[in-house]
Amino acid sequence: QLLGEVLQRYAGVVPAADGGRFRDHVAWLQGRDTTASEAFWRNRTAQLEQPTRIVSLLPSAPRAEPMPELDGQGEHRCVFTVEETRRLTDLARRCDVTLNTLMQAAWAVLLRQHGGQDTVAFGTTVSGRPADLPGVEQRLGLFINTLPVILTPHPAMPVADWLRTVQSRNLDLREHEHTPLADIQHWSGQTASGDAGGALFDSLLVFESYPVAEALRRGSPGGLRFSPVIGYERTSYPLTIAIMPGDRLELHHRYDRAHLTGTAVAHLAGHLRRLLLTMAEAPNRPLGAFSVLDEADRDRIFGAWNQAEPMDATPLPRLFEVQAARSPDATAVIAGTRSVSYGDLNRQANRLAHRLRALGVGPGVPVALMLERTEVLPTGLLAILKAGGAYVPLDPDYPADRVAYMLADSQAALVVTQRSLLPRLPAGGGLRVLALDDPALGLENGPADDPLPVNRAEDAAYVIYTSGSTGRPKGVVIEHRNASALIDWALRLYRPEQLQGVLASTSVCFDLSVWEFFVTLSAGGHVVMADNALALPDLPARDRVCLINTVPSAIAGLLRSGGIPAGVRTVNLAGEPLAQSLVDDLYAAGIADVYDLYGPSEDTTYSTVTRREAGGRANIGRPIDGTCGYVLDGDLNPVPLGVVGELYLGGAGLARGYLNRPGLTAERFVADPFSTGGGRL
Repeated sequence: QLLGEVLQRYAGVVPAADGGRFRDHVAWLQGRDTTASEAFWRNRTAQLEQPTRIVSLLPSAPRAEPMPELDGQGEHRCVFTVEETRRLTDLARRCDVTLNTLMQAAWAVLLRQHGGQDTVAFGTTVSGRPADLPGVEQRLGLFINTLPVILTPHPAMPVADWLRTVQSRNLDLREHEHTPLADIQHWSGQTASGDAGGALFDSLLVFESYPVAEALRRGSPGGLRFSPVIGYERTSYPLTIAIMPGDRLELHHRYDRAHLTGTAVAHLAGHLRRLLLTMAEAPNRPLGAFSVLDEADRDRIFGAWNQAEPMDATPLPRLFEVQAARSPDATAVIAGTRSVSYGDLNRQANRLAHRLRALGVGPGVPVALMLERTEVLPTGLLAILKAGGAYVPLDPDYPADRVAYMLADSQAALVVTQRSLLPRLPAGGGLRVLALDDPALGLENGPADDPLPVNRAEDAAYVIYTSGSTGRPKGVVIEHRNASALIDWALRLYRPEQLQGVLASTSVCFDLSVWEFFVTLSAGGHVVMADNALALPDLPARDRVCLINTVPSAIAGLLRSGGIPAGVRTVNLAGEPLAQSLVDDLYAAGIADVYDLYGPSEDTTYSTVTRREAGGRANIGRPIDGTCGYVLDGDLNPVPLGVVGELYLGGAGLARGYLNRPGLTAERFVADPFSTGGGRL
């Protein structure tokens, strides 16, 4: 309005009187009853469970970028071609919505994809000129108001229906668009955080229906001509997207360098562009089916980062038997001052396996195991596997009710234990017990040859019970092929000398123990038994340990006490966040390789790995061989690089599921949408 009056004056035209002043608008606001608006905005903001903050959804600036003439503000411009602009305006026209509605609808979908919130919020500017105030369009003043747009993009809703829904919701707020944002935020019950922005959102969409620069470019009837006009605009929000309509639609992404990086904003702008254009191509496609990945991102995610190659599926007993035949006199297990060779360990396990077979143990039969942490523990593990059964580990230190629950839930056929541990088992119930140190057992007189193999790759090898932190413990069924894939990967990554002496300090009820026992014995190394990692300094064979596989808190304790032997050159750390300071301290202490490993029991111990570097940054690396890993949104679409999502794992290590819980298995193990062979995640 002001610019128009100036141009009219230059053209020799006297502007018409505006018929009112801004104070009339102020009086109009003060005279209104806010009850209806308060109810409207309380209802609408109640739909938002938490604020939508773009700062938390995108990679933030580790440090402020250089601040030249823009005083800390950056800008990224996205310009659509004439043809692309036509496609977008055609979509809006076919759906009978405005271009502004299309932009808001797409931005809401993008926020949902990036943040995982079902309902999202962002700001938009409105004219703030009430239609029932005479002459309001000709008045000068601060009429513009910022309002929250709160939307729930339903994944199953087609694009066309979604656009109409957004338009309808925008029309609903017309009667209440004069409400001050401060009042709306107060009524919402949300509070502003320390970040820039408000209590409900920190991104703003501004539709420039009549840009000043375009008006000046066109000149005036008086023949005025203007040089190029560059506008510098700034809001209090970390990200403002100015929408410039025209033959070539432009989106100006203005961002605060203190909160967002130029790279992150450029990626975001590319995602919004792709989303808009794909929505125009498929207006009947449901919102949940759209992905904003470009070809380069897809190639990285589905190619370079996820090449789940075929892995070894040999049943576990055979992997050990190969080593026993190759080096029968080599040391396999050290417990205290005692050592057991591969040949002796194989024969002891064979004798027990034959007895278990005679008791009815075979493929699919669960056998519980509760043994002291001596050389008899790996003997029992191998024997159950050789017999064809699946071992169910029980820790002697577990509470009696947990042991009873695991025995009942697993329906174990019998328990392999020792006489000293019998009081820790539940009494009665018809539980069959095999005490290995019972003289009447007479195992030493049994056959010592390898039992005839009966297992297939898909047979269960063991059942590991989760902690049950979210309910009763769940038994995760791991098959032979799952564990063999883990071993196959480890033998590719680690050099033979790294696996020559491995500390076995993890409770057999935790899956780190699978790596300690079976990777080592499949590599021809020796296992050094310990009650826990902190007992390492007191072990007679401590100097024969060259690799420690434990949690960060345990290795930190050993480091503080000076309890890491000089021969330890490799450290595997998992189960807890690994601070970079601890990594640096380990390298300073002479450790050669520090591996950061991550993985749930449902994916056989380890799923990702990285060799952490001194002075580096914390990360969990990439999927191990045979494993695929995707960061997905709530619709199982891959999120763009740098965007938060949920990690889904699949491949050769993925467990069969939860023992005797088909419903939970179906809920947690879902169909792999990227697999052509019926894979799961």
